[in-house]
Amino acid sequence: VYSYALDDMRWNELGRPGVRDKAVRRERETGLYLGVIAFDPLSRTGLHQHLATALSYFLSGSLSDYQGSAYEGMAGINLAGATHDAISY
Repeated sequence: VYSYALDDMRWNELGRPGVRDKAVRRERETGLYLGVIAFDPLSRTGLHQHLATALSYFLSGSLSDYQGSAYEGMAGINLAGATHDAISY
């Protein structure tokens, strides 16, 4: 079991305006990721495909994509191969 003090970690820009993260674990070749992602209003992820099943829990705000929207207190699941562009309204 590991514990991470996310408040002590710095935010990293993700290459899209208004999108940043605090990554605890990131393996680009396998698609594994654990961390926190923040979106400014009216920012978007950009079109991307999930290499493996992804689970997101929304602490605040919301994201919308082709399938619908997820809000604070909800979990969102993207199956392996899911391709979408999520937008923060």
